[in-house]
Amino acid sequence: MRRRALVIVNPVAGKRSSPENLKRLKERLDEAGVEFELRETSGEGDAARWAREAVDVDMVIALGGDGTTMEAMSGLIEGQRDIPLAQVPVGTANLVARALGIPTDLEGALEVALAGVAVRHDVGRVEGSGRYFALVAGAGFDAQLIEDTPRRLKNRLGFTAYLLAGVRNLFRLRRSNILLQIDGHHHHFRAHTVMVINVGDIEGMELRGTRDIDPHDGKLDVLIVTPASLLGIVQVAWRILTGNLSGHQDVRMLQAESVKIEANPPLHVQIDGEPIGTTPLAVRAVPSGALFIVPAGYIESRGLSVEGAVKRADAGTSAGAATSAGTSAVISANSTADTASETSTESAGD
Repeated sequence: MRRRALVIVNPVAGKRSSPENLKRLKERLDEAGVEFELRETSGEGDAARWAREAVDVDMVIALGGDGTTMEAMSGLIEGQRDIPLAQVPVGTANLVARALGIPTDLEGALEVALAGVAVRHDVGRVEGSGRYFALVAGAGFDAQLIEDTPRRLKNRLGFTAYLLAGVRNLFRLRRSNILLQIDGHHHHFRAHTVMVINVGDIEGMELRGTRDIDPHDGKLDVLIVTPASLLGIVQVAWRILTGNLSGHQDVRMLQAESVKIEANPPLHVQIDGEPIGTTPLAVRAVPSGALFIVPAGYIESRGLSVEGAVKRADAGTSAGAATSAGTSAVISANSTADTASETSTESAGD
């Protein structure tokens, strides 16, 4: 039976020509024998709603940037749809795709969508909103620079637009009084940035200080940055880049299942590169909450144990309600390779 896909397209994402992307995507799906329904977003919430209501499909494909991917992911989780999500990243930063090892060129991303592996991945939930994040929720400097970067500049300059906004905001940083609740325990800080991180290793971003953060351990990692001076901020940035964070008085790292951030004065807030307002911000870990289609090499890079689990969809393996486009293996990973588990599935139409 032919595979079926729901394709969600953000026509205003990124710098590349949307008509060209759409034409090639349709051609590639036709070549692979995939039946598909294509929907173009016209505003916020469309991708989440369509994913939440998805039925009788074997995968959802999001063509857009990080915002489109996160909306689709949130909709699938909220709708309790155990359907794998593939990405064709055409946005500005494409951080989610890069974190999962998905190529940012069109052909490479389509190949992964059609022949990748479905892997369960921890996410964070923003309490009270129905929104989720795969990479990071941030309050402070990171959210401020995202807020201050207009779409027209992102479309023209790409990731450089964020760097320019970051330099401008360095000279306007002010610390807030932070009340941080970590799994119900209270901590007080004077800080300008608090980041709740799920993925610390993103392709193309050499942040050695966060490289050991594991998106398959069921936990969230909290980074608190407290320096008051510009020199202190530069020193912290250098330590994050070089991985030398231990013992630094202006950086603290904690681990948690639930986090609440309150700030006076309030701090801007972002999740996976999308501004969502200001503090307070409450989040919690959702272990294995999302199902992403990733390259087979991602499994090895994360040290996941999947002996015999990866089987091509055309090999005739059958099972449950959802499958990746190219495999019938759904992999659920715990904190170590030895505790990783694997669950066979089949196409929804079988």
